[in-house]
Amino acid sequence: MLQYHMIADGRVQGVGFRYFVQMEADRHKVAGWVKNRDDGRVEILAEGPEESLKQFAEAVRKGSPLLKCHRHNHRRITPSERVPHFYHQLLIRLVLIIIIRLHNRIVI
Repeated sequence: MLQYHMIADGRVQGVGFRYFVQMEADRHKVAGWVKNRDDGRVEILAEGPEESLKQFAEAVRKGSPLLKCHRHNHRRITPSERVPHFYHQLLIRLVLIIIIRLHNRIVI
């Protein structure tokens, strides 16, 4: 297993880029995480077989018609620990919002 650490620059926040990255990771059977950075870029750590990582990195570089990824850097690193699955902060926030909304609907 290999890991790629990637930084995506351009119009990548607030346009569904993290969701797109997660869908591509699922499609290419890649594990890892994706998160927004304070500087407006998006950071990705992906782990998987070399060929899957190459295809995943190419898909992220190309983006989709609605996304503008001007620059995409990645580096190959040796994994220090296994990444169990792919996730992103948006998914965690959505789960919390759903739990809060369901909790507020309960009438005591």
